[in-house]
Amino acid sequence: MKTRFVEQQISTVGLVAHYKLWVGLTGATTVFDYSLGGATGTVTGTNIAPTYPGLSFNGTDDFIDVGNQGGAIKSVAVWLKSPDVIASSFPLDLNGVDFFEITGGEMDPGGFAGSTEYIDGIAAVAVTNDTWHCVGLTIATAKTASDLDIGRAEGFDLFTGTIGDVMLFSTTLSAPDMKSIFEVTRGRYNV
Repeated sequence: MKTRFVEQQISTVGLVAHYKLWVGLTGATTVFDYSLGGATGTVTGTNIAPTYPGLSFNGTDDFIDVGNQGGAIKSVAVWLKSPDVIASSFPLDLNGVDFFEITGGEMDPGGFAGSTEYIDGIAAVAVTNDTWHCVGLTIATAKTASDLDIGRAEGFDLFTGTIGDVMLFSTTLSAPDMKSIFEVTRGRYNV
C-alpha cells in the first residue's frame, strides 16, 4: 500500500468568509469568497494589484468593498505586510465601528474591545515593517459584518501594504486554533 499524505487544512468550523487574495481577482474587479458563503467583494481604487502572495493596497484609494456579509463574527485572521507599521493603517472593518488597525508597531483592536489579539499564532500585538504577519483576534461577543471592507476602515483611513488571506469565523477560536491557522498557511508567505 502506498503512503499518502493529506495537506493540512484550516478548520472550517464557523468559517463564514475566506478571501484568498493571493489567488488574485476572480473577475476584472471581483474577489471571491472561498468559504462559499457568497459574499464577493468589489475592488475599488486605482492601483490595487496582485502582488503574490496577496493584493497590494496603496493607502490612498484602494480597498475591497464586500458590503453586508451578514455574518456574526467572533474571530478574524488576516495575513498582511506593511512597509510602515508605525503610521496608522486599517486592514479590516466589519461595519464602520468594529475594525482593527496597525499603528505604533502594534495591532490595535480598535472596535474589538475585550478581544484577545494574536500575531503569528501567539497572543501578542507587535508587528514589524516589511514582514508578513498573520494578525488575528477573538472575542466572545459577536460583531456584525454589515459593511465589510478589506483595506480600509470607513470614515477613518486606508491600509498601505499587501493583504493575503482574510478569514472570518462565527465562533470564538481557541489559542490552538489560531496557532493552527498560522502554521497551516505560513508556507505561502515564506514565514
